[in-house]
Amino acid sequence: MNGWVDDDEEEEDEEKKDVDMEEDDDAEIIFPYEVQEARMREIIRDQFATSMSELMANMNSGAGGP
Repeated sequence: MNGWVDDDEEEEDEEKKDVDMEEDDDAEIIFPYEVQEARMREIIRDQFATSMSELMANMNSGAGGP
């Protein structure tokens, strides 16, 4: 090993990935904004479910306040 990084291998890997994507006609392109929006909705849904669980637990234990 000569200590040099073989950039050609990385480029070849990227080219292979590109070819694989081109061959798959059924592939659906998901844009970053759509991924962010879906993840945001999932986080909000999880936070809401957690808040409701905590609220119900507090109501059942009588720690609801005045």
